[in-house]
Amino acid sequence: MFPAGTTKANCWFQWNNAKPNTSIMASWYYVTDDIRILDYTFDIPRKSGSGGISLAMPVGKELPSGLYRVDLKKDKRVLRSLTFRVREKNSL
Repeated sequence: MFPAGTTKANCWFQWNNAKPNTSIMASWYYVTDDIRILDYTFDIPRKSGSGGISLAMPVGKELPSGLYRVDLKKDKRVLRSLTFRVREKNSL
């Protein structure tokens, strides 16, 4: 759960026994309104390791409150799906 006013969400991950230069796509969704926000493709550089990706708002903007999801995919197959929520303003 992220507080109201959040401007950036990070997704950290690790991999093992992968083929170097394998392309992975991160797809970010605003589940609350069924909106695909962003697709970002990156290559993992080595057999094992860790990395991170971010969803960031422009300066002066905040992530809207609600439910989000990020899917990490290889060749359209979802490897891992993670959800998170941004609280509404004035909620406990």
